Amino acid sequence: MLINLLSYSILSDFEVQKQHKQIPKHLHDFFEIYLFLSGNASYIIEEKSYEMKPFRLLFIKPYTYHFPLFTGNAEYKRIFMHFKAQDDGGLQNIERRISLGELSDSLFIDKSYLSKLFKQHFNMPVVSYIRNKQLLLADTMIKNGTPPTEVYLKCGFSDYSSFYRAYVKMFNRSPSKNKK
Repeated sequence: MLINLLSYSILSDFEVQKQHKQIPKHLHDFFEIYLFLSGNASYIIEEKSYEMKPFRLLFIKPYTYHFPLFTGNAEYKRIFMHFKAQDDGGLQNIERRISLGELSDSLFIDKSYLSKLFKQHFNMPVVSYIRNKQLLLADTMIKNGTPPTEVYLKCGFSDYSSFYRAYVKMFNRSPSKNKK
């Protein structure tokens, strides 16, 4: 597998921290390596919180939602790199609804046990987690220029009105207000 470096940034100033205080949950279709240098922050990856200490390294997989939480006013410094695998097929099964039964069958686990484990670790039902991932992917696709009328099918919604209602509920804005 060939890996391409997409971007590399070193961020280091108080203004960057102020801008990042409002970063919402987001995801992207590439790997991210995040090296924390200084500041007061936690990093949330898929509902799990990581206390950031100098030189803590995070490896964030594609289509994994994440965001920083700032806990103080110290200067925020980090380095991040974005990589994409050339044979990355994207997020599998995002374009169709996956049932709890189908998921439990593929993992050879009882549905109720899987549901209990999932709720225990992610604090939400499996279907809500999948729907959130689909909506976060839709948000990213719209920000990258894909029309909302194409996005809803690619993200597992059977009709635009259901997609529109779910999108507005999650992001408090219509999909068309999110274009670049």
